[in-house]
Amino acid sequence: MSELDVKKITNLDEINKDEWNSFVDKNSDNFFIRYEWLQHLKETLKLDPIIFIIEKDSNLQGVFPNFIKKIGKTPFNKLISLPIMRGGFCLSKEYMIKSLLYEVSKNIYKERILFHRIDVCDLTQLKYQKILYKYNYKLDLSVCRFIIHCKNKTYQDISQNFSKNKIRNLKKARKQSTAVKEYPIKTKYLEKFYGLYSMTMQEKNKRPIRSEFFIKLDRFTKKFVKLFVVELDTGEPIAGLLHFIWNKKIIYSFGGFNRNYKRLMPNDLLHEYTIKYCLENKLEHYDMGGTTADFSDTLFKYKSQWGGQIYPILRFEKINPAFLNFFISIYKKIKGLR
Repeated sequence: MSELDVKKITNLDEINKDEWNSFVDKNSDNFFIRYEWLQHLKETLKLDPIIFIIEKDSNLQGVFPNFIKKIGKTPFNKLISLPIMRGGFCLSKEYMIKSLLYEVSKNIYKERILFHRIDVCDLTQLKYQKILYKYNYKLDLSVCRFIIHCKNKTYQDISQNFSKNKIRNLKKARKQSTAVKEYPIKTKYLEKFYGLYSMTMQEKNKRPIRSEFFIKLDRFTKKFVKLFVVELDTGEPIAGLLHFIWNKKIIYSFGGFNRNYKRLMPNDLLHEYTIKYCLENKLEHYDMGGTTADFSDTLFKYKSQWGGQIYPILRFEKINPAFLNFFISIYKKIKGLR
């Protein structure tokens, strides 16, 4: 029987795009591990990839994309699958995970990588938890997402699960002098959305993603990227949601709004519009995106009011043992001096 050949790739140009995408589409429904998304992350975020592929008889049998990110102002890096949206493994056979992790453990710590994180939405990848544990990856379930299932349902079916407070707010929001519009995925409109998004991130004391990431989304088809915006009657945009659509599901990814107009509840209008868009376009579910799995968290409370079901986001993390031992030795020396 032929042996598996696991390779580490640091240059996307070495990948056969068509072969990669054909394999991913056959073995996964995750758009965000397709070649064009990886290329978009590399070019717009200026990140270096570390990608592992498995071949057997020169045929692609597995892919595992990752990117290196710096940790603040430190000399260290972190390796993430993926830095934006979810990554994880895509294998033709389950047994291949052992060969893959063996090679990953040998290679990833050559780039000052302090820890490795794998974010996964596909719950079937829990089957790899045992082998991941053997390689010192710990499962973190502190993040979740809310999904509203729309298949074979009407708006009335879905709205019956809204909280009473949400129903009241929607009635008030609909009476305001605002309108929800779908913007074209063009530079002019993506720049407007980025203004709202960056404003929101700054208010949260978080660094916004590079504007290039959003502006260059126009490389994707309008069937994949959707931008819904609430405008005042003057035409001024005051809130927006950026979604991705793949395999009959719409995935909320980024949002922003002008807090000066919070009283108009534009975000409620946007989520309601998205639900109706799902129903009108025969999409099967609305993924409202991630939030801390904490009942006291403001975002968790907000998303729970829409009546969706909670699903965990699987996060496997591993600390580089070499760095861990180094820090422990430094700590012991410092403690010994006291």
